[in-house]
Formats: sequence, C-alpha cells, structure tokens
Amino acid sequence: MRRSMFIAAENSRHRVAMIALYRALIKSGNKIALPQNLQPSGPVHPIVHLIRKRVRKNKTYTSLRLIYAAMAAGYKFLTMFTKAQNPKSSEYAMIVNHLRKRADEAALSRSKLPPRKQHKRWEKNNPPLLIKISDPTEPPEYISTVRPRPKSDFNGERKVPVFTATTEGLPFLRTRKPQPRILSKIIGKKQRVLRKRIYSIVDINEEHMPAAEQEDNWDRLVRKELRAAGLEEEGPPEGPFGTYQRSQVLSRLWYMAQLDTTWNDWIARGRALGQIAEQERTLAEEEKRIADGTQEVAAAAQVVEETTDPVTAKMLENKRDATPSPIPVADPFLAPRWQAIVERNENKLLPRNGPDPRAKTGRGGDTARHGKDNAQTKDRNQTLPSDDFDIDSALDAFGTLALKRKVS
Repeated sequence: MRRSMFIAAENSRHRVAMIALYRALIKSGNKIALPQNLQPSGPVHPIVHLIRKRVRKNKTYTSLRLIYAAMAAGYKFLTMFTKAQNPKSSEYAMIVNHLRKRADEAALSRSKLPPRKQHKRWEKNNPPLLIKISDPTEPPEYISTVRPRPKSDFNGERKVPVFTATTEGLPFLRTRKPQPRILSKIIGKKQRVLRKRIYSIVDINEEHMPAAEQEDNWDRLVRKELRAAGLEEEGPPEGPFGTYQRSQVLSRLWYMAQLDTTWNDWIARGRALGQIAEQERTLAEEEKRIADGTQEVAAAAQVVEETTDPVTAKMLENKRDATPSPIPVADPFLAPRWQAIVERNENKLLPRNGPDPRAKTGRGGDTARHGKDNAQTKDRNQTLPSDDFDIDSALDAFGTLALKRKVS
C-alpha cells in the first residue's frame, strides 16, 4: 500500500506538541532582560517578535524533513532562552549581540531610504472659488473671489473654463484635463447625498407609510375595544396629529424641504459659475484680438480695462468681505422656514368649522365625554390626507435621474 503524505495540520499530536513548544518559547523569551538601548519601543518583546515571525514562516511546511528540522531547532532555542535568562551566561551575550546587529542594520537601511514626499496641504489664505453673499433668510446668491483672473497672474493664452453639470444637475467648472481627483470626489459625495435623500422619500412612500397606516388601524381597534369595555385610554390627544402616518408625513416634508434647499443652492451656484465662464470667454476674445493685431492696441487695452475694472473692483470688495462670519449652531427643526412648512401642512388637517383636534378634552361630565366620542367617531372615518408631493415630478426636476435601487 502506498504511503500517504504527512500533513502536519491534520495531525493532532503534532499540533499539541507545536502549540506547547510555541508557548514555551514565548514565555522564556519574555523573561530575558535586555539592556537599555535594546528595550522595545512597543509592547512586544524583540525576541517574541522574532519567534512569531519564524513560526508564521514555517507553519506551511508539509515535508517531514523540514518539520523535523524546525521542531529540533525550536527545542534548541528553548534551551538557549532558558540559559540566557542569566545575564552572565554566554547565551545572553550571543542574543544581545544578535539584537544589536539587527538594530544597526535597520538603522542603516532607514538612512538610505529616499525622503518622504511632502503632500500638498491646502493653504488657509487660498480663498474659495465662490462665496455666499446672501443672508440665510434670502434666496442663495454666490459671487466669485478668484476668477476671472487678470492677465498678469498667468503666462501664455487664457484657458477658458468649461461650464458643465452632472445628470443630477450639479454645476461645476472644468478647468483642465484630466479632471482633478479632489473635484471628482466632491462631486461624487454631493451626488450620493442627493440620491440618499430621494431614496428616503421613496422608502417613506413605499414602506414606512403602509406600515404606519396599519399601526393607526390597530390603535383605532384598541380604542374601540376600550370604549366598549367602558375604559378610557390615557395618552396623547386623539386626532390626525397623534397618528403614525403624521410622523411619516413630517419626515417626507423634511426631506422635500432639504431637496428644495439643495436644488436652489445648485441653481445659484450654476448662475455664478456661468457668469465666470462668460467673463473668461470675453477676456480671452479681447486678448486674442490684441495678439492678432485686428484692433488697435490702445482701443483694445481700453476695452479690456473696462471689462476688467468692474471685475477687479468686485473681487477686491469680495476679498475684504471674504472672511466668513461664524455660523451659530442651532436646531434645524426650529428654523422659521421649517416651522412655516409644518404649520402650512397642519392647517390642511384642521377642520374649517369646529374645535381644534389638538385641544385637550376634559374627563368629567357627559358633555365632554359625548364630545370625545364624536371626535373618536370622526377619527375612525377620517383618513390622513395625502400630500401634494409627486415623486415622479421630483425626479424629473433633478434632470431625469435614473435611480437603480440596490438589491440587498
């Protein structure tokens, strides 16, 4: 019968012997006291590090000859580490010399390494391309503090940036090819935020709203059984403002408001970037006419000066006001715009002729009880009005965004 190959990993006796030898080597190596200049900089002892490195290298051996040689060497080193625990022994001197030699070789190798490349850091004095000049209560408006650049800031011909936008409607300027990696990263991040908000609205319409409707139906049945048993439910006032569907409507309104804010901001940025591209194109044409000699130098210089002076004055004015004021940290749900949206939506739920469903009803007296029963009867027959939001129109407004949901 042909002899099968010995596989060390499948032999229990070999595993037990190897684990015992490994633990003994680690334990004896930790007990060796090293000089001050060879003390480890980290938590791992240098000898323990060498033991782990050698065992990791030899653990794939399947040859009986190599396994026997490795185990025999391990037992010899175990005897050596045990004797080296005495600082006056020759084994201790051998280990110290070996570690000192390795430290010198490592220091020599590090000295021959090329210097590290210094990464370019963003300068604090470098102004942004666009700054916002409108107040928080006004529609967004941006102006440029950098472009268009005067002729003295560069050599050669003026390269006109290309004004473009993504399929979602995010505007940006292409100034050179290939496109900078940081620009691609920022564009991708903004698009992911936009898609996430749209996905949230879709989830509310398709998943959370049906679940909230079932919860409201369950609460309605529970209230019905409590009234039949002559009991009274203790909790928030009943009505359209105390339902699960109402919370989902508010969530949908919040995401719609965020999308509206993002879209208006992108429109304002696109208007400012378009003006930059148009001004750069005008200056490039005038400079080209001067270079070709198709226009008198004095007249051309006057035209360029008339075109550049308002831009330069505006840039200087913007640079004076470029220092942004600290933005106060406030609760976004307390913003006047969001409160106005919620109030306008709540007014749709309030009855035209009748008491406010948010008003608390008294517990005593037949009049209060009959009033509460009438409110409960209306609540059973009342359905939460659907909002005017249409997800298809929202997707069309964002540049016919083709959303492909990821199947988990």
